[in-house]
Amino acid sequence: MRWLPTKPVYPPPKFRTPEPPRPPVSPRVLTWWFGGMAILGIAFGLNAGATPGGFDPDQLYELFALGCLALIALRLSVRRPLTEVISGRAIVIGCGVALAGFLGAQWLAIQMFAQPAP
Repeated sequence: MRWLPTKPVYPPPKFRTPEPPRPPVSPRVLTWWFGGMAILGIAFGLNAGATPGGFDPDQLYELFALGCLALIALRLSVRRPLTEVISGRAIVIGCGVALAGFLGAQWLAIQMFAQPAP
């Protein structure tokens, strides 16, 4: 049995100390994030629905670009990593709220402008 190594091939794993728990996300930040994305989604949806061509994906791109700029501004203002300020799940939910507001407002605008005037 001489062919078996006498030393471990790999060094033993180093155990890390557990990270301290993150502070909870401020409800004020979440309120501003969800409310701002909902308002932006509705505003962009009404504007996109008023166009004569119907659905305009450029408005949707601009909506999410403005949301990204808001996240960058938040990151620069607090000077901490963004995931410490707002979770990734909350960011995705905020984008979903904006998309729902966009599509709902666009549908409403199309229904209002498609009605023939009496």
